[in-house]
Amino acid sequence: MPWGSSRAPRSRAPASARWPSAWRRDSRVSCGRPNSVWPRSPPASTRSPPWVEAGELKKADFIHQSLQAALDLIESSGLPKGATAALGARLRSLSQRLRDLQHWRRWGADQHREALCAAMEALREQDLPLATVAERLHALKTDWQEVERAGSPANKPLWERFHQAAAVVGERVRPLLAAQATEQDSNRGSREQVCRELEAFLSQVDWERVEWKWVMRAECEVRYAWSLIGPCEPRERRRLGRRYH
Repeated sequence: MPWGSSRAPRSRAPASARWPSAWRRDSRVSCGRPNSVWPRSPPASTRSPPWVEAGELKKADFIHQSLQAALDLIESSGLPKGATAALGARLRSLSQRLRDLQHWRRWGADQHREALCAAMEALREQDLPLATVAERLHALKTDWQEVERAGSPANKPLWERFHQAAAVVGERVRPLLAAQATEQDSNRGSREQVCRELEAFLSQVDWERVEWKWVMRAECEVRYAWSLIGPCEPRERRRLGRRYH
């Protein structure tokens, strides 16, 4: 029976304002109080503060470099040395805090990478269903990429350790991933076939003389057939979903 559906197609601010918010909240630290509220040694937790993970520290580094360049330009312009003394002292104080936080970020990122390496190495031998192994492999790779974006680049030994273990796990689940890819490609073809038949039906219906009970029955059938088709690659599923609806 031809497919049918009754649905119509859908058819420049002060520099202080640009410092990370967490720094502005901690305004009690000044050039007169060199001891930072942040510890020189990293805390027990391997997780960085949320604002560090959100990229604020990278923004602070860029702002610091801009401020230092501006201060150097002012000092070379011939103004009396005392004109920028307070600004220079304040910037030096913040520079030390920035170095402390960068050290913290590197330490935390490396601790996180160590944990990811250990988890990936354990996954090589764990007696788990291949589908579970594939899911954990994907999750660990995603975590590694997030650390790369938020923290400093990985040192070579850690990078090699993680990717060597990931390669072993990848070989373990390769047959499953190949079978899934074949199934998804078949499902994509089935969805495309439904779309073609639905488009052909809609182009031939005489909407002024159609029997609406027949149209509604055809709509139920095509929806049911569409729901029986298994998953396909997410991008293709979204594309075909827009075409179908």
